[in-house]
Amino acid sequence: MRSKMASAKINARILRASVATKLAKNNTPINTVAKILRHADPATTSRYYIYTEQKDARIASEKMRANEIQSGEKGDIE
Repeated sequence: MRSKMASAKINARILRASVATKLAKNNTPINTVAKILRHADPATTSRYYIYTEQKDARIASEKMRANEIQSGEKGDIE
C-alpha cells in the first residue's frame, strides 16, 4: 500500500509554497520572500501564509490544552 506522502503530486507551485513557508517560519521578512518569489506586491505573498499561521496557532493551542489536562491545571482559555 502506498503512503499518502508517496501518492502526493509534487509540482513547482507546491515547491515554491514550501520554500516560501519555510522562509516565513524562519522570520524572513515578507518583502524578501516576495522578491524571491518574484511577486510585485508582498500582499500577494502574505496571503499564502495566513492559513499556515492560523493552523500553527491552533496546533499550539491544542498542545497547551493537552498539557493542562495532563497536569490537572485549568486554563483561562475557553
